[in-house]
Amino acid sequence: MSKQYYLKINGTTVAVSEEVYRVYKRPLWQEKKRVQRNMRCRDGSNIRCDKDCNECEFARFHGGSAGSDISVEGLLDAGADIEADTDILDVIDEKQRIAGIRQSLMEFDEKSRTIAVMLYEGYKQNEIAEYLGMSPAAVNKRMKKMRQSLKKFL
Repeated sequence: MSKQYYLKINGTTVAVSEEVYRVYKRPLWQEKKRVQRNMRCRDGSNIRCDKDCNECEFARFHGGSAGSDISVEGLLDAGADIEADTDILDVIDEKQRIAGIRQSLMEFDEKSRTIAVMLYEGYKQNEIAEYLGMSPAAVNKRMKKMRQSLKKFL
């Protein structure tokens, strides 16, 4: 007995062949993989990092994760544009705020991080729900939890 494949089209579940199923799902799978790849940082040589971000030296230095040192030289090396009349404390505060947001994002589960990335990229809530195979209400609930977690940094 061969495996049966189904697609949900306009709210109706339709039985399809494996070939049709794969052709329909391939772009969704590719997009999901692209989002997952974008979640990982890159090292100084622009090579994608495959380490745990909480232990990665590159993420700690460039992202300013909790526990790392922030210095003017580090900010300049990381590409910060600091003009002569800039209040350096404001720049450091902003870097620490961004580091806190990044740390909070890393504490979210994979689906929540995917939702955050897709929202940033301009996807609508219904599109995200369909992509992740979740209901829009479930995506909305996760978004509310993420907002609560990130509120202290905004």
